Amino acid sequence: MEDEQIGIKSPDKLKGGKFDLSNSPDLLPPLAILTLRASSPIEIFNVKHARLKETDKISIISRELVKIGIKIQENEDGMILEPSENTSGANLNSEYHRLFTAFCIAGMHILNCTVSDPESVNVSYPNFIEEMSRMGAKITIK
Repeated sequence: MEDEQIGIKSPDKLKGGKFDLSNSPDLLPPLAILTLRASSPIEIFNVKHARLKETDKISIISRELVKIGIKIQENEDGMILEPSENTSGANLNSEYHRLFTAFCIAGMHILNCTVSDPESVNVSYPNFIEEMSRMGAKITIK
């Protein structure tokens, strides 16, 4: 099993879909960011507890991704994110380490973004900026 690998080939656009994150709330930020590559809406549900753990991640993601052009319907237990062809850079306020990393990845996709709270990444991934830079990302702390 340890020797097994998978190959990944991404289409130009991913299909949207409905995702029950009741057992995996940490997937909320990266799944929301995938909306930037989706051709149809992504619905995330059964993740009401994401409002209570450290920060209200549903509210912050909704508030910030609207700034870059994603249409969002925030629900009590999740959100519906509609992709847009008209995204643009923005100043994103992450407030939380997992949102910082997710918003940085969004910024690499749409360009011209700034993301607040870079020190928050030290909580879960202290080498994030260094490793992303090594991969070719242009992340600078201002």
